[in-house]
Amino acid sequence: MGSDRKQVKSSIHSRILRRLRIIADRHWFDLLFLGIVLAVIFRTISLLWPPDRLVEEKVIQVEVVAEQIPARQGQSIREGHWVQDGRTGDYLGKVISIQAKSSKKRSWNHGEMLVSTLPDQVDLTLVIEGRGEVREEDGIYLGRKPIRVGESRMLRTLYTTFTGRIDYLSVLQDAE
Repeated sequence: MGSDRKQVKSSIHSRILRRLRIIADRHWFDLLFLGIVLAVIFRTISLLWPPDRLVEEKVIQVEVVAEQIPARQGQSIREGHWVQDGRTGDYLGKVISIQAKSSKKRSWNHGEMLVSTLPDQVDLTLVIEGRGEVREEDGIYLGRKPIRVGESRMLRTLYTTFTGRIDYLSVLQDAE
């Protein structure tokens, strides 16, 4: 009985091998083409796959300057308000400090600089604190976009939308 099983198994194996040889003899070009296509697909996926990068979650402080905004609009921004990116809607953090001062307009008249105060406009300096990611080679992220000093962004709070320039960026500590 044991020899019958061996003969059945060997006959099955020999039939499978015969069929594979027939397929390989008739369709060798198709098999070669399939192998090349699979190699190209594997290579493309390996190039596009993001490498493992060190990502640390930290508390980030961002100083934003908003110049010459209407005074009433400036009064609507308070400490404790959340701040979102105006374009993506990503949460950036909360306002922890706000300073307002009168806007000044600078102009030149016959080689002389004239400075005048704009009574209905203010310059705001906001400090925003939120959780972000420090990515090894990509920079600091608050939301889906990297945040960089010198960049101007449309920002949104609970009551107002304004444009602010990022003047300072600080990584404080590990987020818990």
